[in-house]
Amino acid sequence: MLTSLRHTYATLRLTTRTGIRASVKALSKQMGTSERMIERHYGHDQILDYRDELLS
Repeated sequence: MLTSLRHTYATLRLTTRTGIRASVKALSKQMGTSERMIERHYGHDQILDYRDELLS
């Protein structure tokens, strides 16, 4: 369950449309992991990737 919460948190921080979106560097420091891991596991979850689906 903790893994799911961690994934949800990271995804929301990287893709938020309201408020301040976290940078990969800031998020990696906050989560205690490398920037590479954040990019590899959560970098694909960018809101722009889903723009067409969300606007339809």
